[in-house]
Amino acid sequence: MIMFDRLCSLSEWALGCGDRACVMDRLLGGSIVYLVVTFIYSVVFAAPYGKFTTTNYQITVPAKFGWCLQEVPAFIVSATALVQLWTEERTRLALALLPFAAHYCNRSFIFPLSVKQGRPIPLLTVVLAFLFCSMNGLMQSLFILSNRFLFDNSITAYFGAVLFCSGMFINIQSDSILTNLRKPGETGYKIPCGGFFEYVSAPNYLGEILEWLGWFLVAPTPASLWFFIFSASFLGTRALHTHSFYKTKFKDEYPASRTAIIPGVL
Repeated sequence: MIMFDRLCSLSEWALGCGDRACVMDRLLGGSIVYLVVTFIYSVVFAAPYGKFTTTNYQITVPAKFGWCLQEVPAFIVSATALVQLWTEERTRLALALLPFAAHYCNRSFIFPLSVKQGRPIPLLTVVLAFLFCSMNGLMQSLFILSNRFLFDNSITAYFGAVLFCSGMFINIQSDSILTNLRKPGETGYKIPCGGFFEYVSAPNYLGEILEWLGWFLVAPTPASLWFFIFSASFLGTRALHTHSFYKTKFKDEYPASRTAIIPGVL
């Protein structure tokens, strides 16, 4: 509880605010601008990590360390907020925040440990992702702690929980297929097969988009709505770039029935 309060006090100072409401409003306003800029960039260029890393980025960090470092702020911030909510016996709000913390626990610790031969990540990408996760973790936690829900419906919340769990399953299964695609010592790219790769080129992105749509239904705040829209636009455009990459790389070998992100549609 004390740690989260200190994080809030630090954010108030950094943003020139006098209270948490001001922090929330400024974080959300800045995030909307960031969403627009990132979407425009993502339509033209894929973010420079993974298969889209270019030689222009000379300073890199190992994949395992890079993934952990860039994702962990969101977990730390949301975990401290969870502790405060449990301490205050605000169970409904704690359960609403739990999926967010669970996702970033996986992305910060479990996923990086599963990476076997990951391509080094540009340091700039790691730094920007670290700042993004810090900001997003704080914003999501603050909106839930303030109980600023757009609506409160148990049916949509249960449906959202199922959707989140389904998306997380697809995301983890797809990541597992990708990390085990090459045998030890092998290099180069292969066509992923199995799971939802039978339908789309980027089921890992599809799964994550479903996660955040489900989470918005569980915790329908302005911040979670923004995060769903951001994830759908950023990961959706990256899926299109990924689909184009595979089709160019493998030409006639690539399954013609496979679409980019939405089975049979897009």
